[in-house]
Amino acid sequence: MKKRLAAAILLSAAAQVSASTIYEQFDYPTGALGTVGAPTWTPTTAGTGDISVISTDPSLQYTDANALYGTTIGTPAGNDVSIPNAAAKSDRIATTGLPTGSGTLFYSLLMKVTNLTGVTTSGAFIAGFNNSAGTATTSITQAGARLQIRKDAADGTKFNLGVRSDVSASTGTSVIAWDTAQHAVGETVFVVGEYEFNQASSTDDVSRMWINPDPSDLGAASAPATTLTSTGGDVNQLQIQSFFLRSLSGGGTTTMDELRIDNSWAGVTSVPEPASLGLLTLGAMGLMRRRKNS
Repeated sequence: MKKRLAAAILLSAAAQVSASTIYEQFDYPTGALGTVGAPTWTPTTAGTGDISVISTDPSLQYTDANALYGTTIGTPAGNDVSIPNAAAKSDRIATTGLPTGSGTLFYSLLMKVTNLTGVTTSGAFIAGFNNSAGTATTSITQAGARLQIRKDAADGTKFNLGVRSDVSASTGTSVIAWDTAQHAVGETVFVVGEYEFNQASSTDDVSRMWINPDPSDLGAASAPATTLTSTGGDVNQLQIQSFFLRSLSGGGTTTMDELRIDNSWAGVTSVPEPASLGLLTLGAMGLMRRRKNS
C-alpha cells in the first residue's frame, strides 16, 4: 500500500510537470488498445490483428548520457503499446482542445524497434496526425508529420527515422526527410514531431522532426533548430483532428510509450527539474511516515 501511495504521488506530479494537453502513458490493462483503451482510442475496422497494450516493468524511458545531469524522459507508470509486424488495425486518439487548421501541433513519444524483420530500405510510416475525428473507424489515408521508419541501406541490422508531410492528389506530394543516424534494435529513441499550418497555398504546410534532441533544449519556450523538415504536401481538408498509431507495411515490431500532444514545444518536452523530483520524493516519504505513525 505504501509503495502504491508513493508511486501515485510521484506519477501525479510528473503528469502535472508535463503540462501537455494530451499525455498518454497507456495505463490500461493488457489487450487490444482499441478495446482496453476505449473510449480514448478508436480502432479502424480494416486490419488483421491489433495494436496491443503490453505489460512492461519499467515502461520505456530515455536518459541522455551526455546531459549535465541525468535528464530522463518517461516514468515507470502504466504499460507500453506494441505495434505488430502485420497489417493490424490502426488506432486514433482525438486531439480535442488543440487547433485543427492553424498554428502548430507537436507530439512527442518514446519508441523502441524490437524487430526489423520485413522492414524495407524504402520504409513506411507508423504514427502521425490525421484529418479524421478521433472516433473515426476508417483507414488512415491522410497523415501529417508522419513518423517514418526504414532499414538502413548500409547495415541491415540498423534503422533510420524520418518525417513526411501528406501525400494527396489535391494538396500535393511531400518528400521524405530521412535522418542518416543509425539506430539499433532495442534502443529507446525520443522523437518530437511538429506540423505547421500555413495559409498561402494548399501545399505550404511544414512537418518537422527532432530525434533525441539536446537535453538543454527540453522544455524551452521555443523549438530549437530542426533535425528534419518535409514540405510540399498539406493535410487534406486543411485540418487535424486526431493522432494515430499504425503498423508498419511489410513488417517489424515497435514498442511506444509516453505520447504527449500539445501546441508548443515546451508542452511535449518538459521534464521535472532534479530538485523538484527530490522534493516530490521527500513529500511522498513524509506522507508514508505519517500513515505509519497513525
